[in-house]
Amino acid sequence: SISVGGPAYAGFPYSAEVRIPQKYGLEQTVADTTSVGAIFRFLRTGPVQHQMVRDMEELCPGAMLLNHTNPMAML
Repeated sequence: SISVGGPAYAGFPYSAEVRIPQKYGLEQTVADTTSVGAIFRFLRTGPVQHQMVRDMEELCPGAMLLNHTNPMAML
């Protein structure tokens, strides 16, 4: 598992990910697998995980990545 942006659910950027949906009338609970929060987290985590996979292709072709990073369905 990786957490891009610092410790999960503490401070920025997570606090903004709750405030922004609330500003537009959407309640964002701590749910980062589906919801507006999942989209924010995917946009932050996806590029980093993609680079990890590219590094794996170069350094350890044939290796398997076991993903346990939310939002797992998007990543």
